[in-house]
Amino acid sequence: MPTRCPSCATYNLLGASKCSKCQFSLEHISLIEKKSLKDLRLFSIIFLITAVISTLDFVINVLATTLYGASLNYGLTAVFTGLTTSFSTSNLTVFVLVFEAILVAILFVQCLSFIYLRSSFTKLREFDFNFSTPATGTSLLIVGIILAIIGFGAVLAFLFPLIGSLGPSPTSQTTLPIAALGAVALGGFVGIIGGLLLVIGYVIGVLLGLHKLSRKFEESYFDYALVLILVSLVFTPAELIAAILIIMGTRKSNQRIEDGSLDAFMASP
Repeated sequence: MPTRCPSCATYNLLGASKCSKCQFSLEHISLIEKKSLKDLRLFSIIFLITAVISTLDFVINVLATTLYGASLNYGLTAVFTGLTTSFSTSNLTVFVLVFEAILVAILFVQCLSFIYLRSSFTKLREFDFNFSTPATGTSLLIVGIILAIIGFGAVLAFLFPLIGSLGPSPTSQTTLPIAALGAVALGGFVGIIGGLLLVIGYVIGVLLGLHKLSRKFEESYFDYALVLILVSLVFTPAELIAAILIIMGTRKSNQRIEDGSLDAFMASP
């Protein structure tokens, strides 16, 4: 496949050392790819840590719903069920607050990982324009996570005192001051906006980006990871396998560049 010059966008013959039009040196592209894979490796390691936290959250949800007789839910369905659960039972209130606390922790760690993912896509974008959309998507994703942390963090901060104020009786009720209710509503609104940006950024950043990586480096591990990430929306532990597959795909891609079995100038169509 011809090499696209990152300077003037002219296509050159495979293996050319300089652009035929502007004489831009193309030899540094393999170095950029290696740096990109290094950032991708850091992303995958942190993503693995995030997957472990998400799996622990999944276990807590299963135990809570089983012990307290609630319906058993997974993934995103557990989020919506947890956030809409009545605060009339103190045990369930503790569960929901712990659930939200873990959710904020997951978002914080994920924000760190997506910074490295964006750096990886930005480097690849220098000579492969197909990574422009994933780079933009990861930017939206980071902004969305920050807003979600602020929003859900504010909600959590105002709801946390409810643990001590709720009575042991299932019929006991607790009311919040008007100012606190307004803060919770504002935090929820910011969290929702952040959530929308997060979803859009996740689709065009992570999912599309993994597919682009699979085509560029000719590694099916990235596409397999993409499928498992989609599965994790309803069965969270699938994230663990997805993270491991990304690590494997990154390692094999780097090895193929090192031994020359994957041409460093290859660009995805």
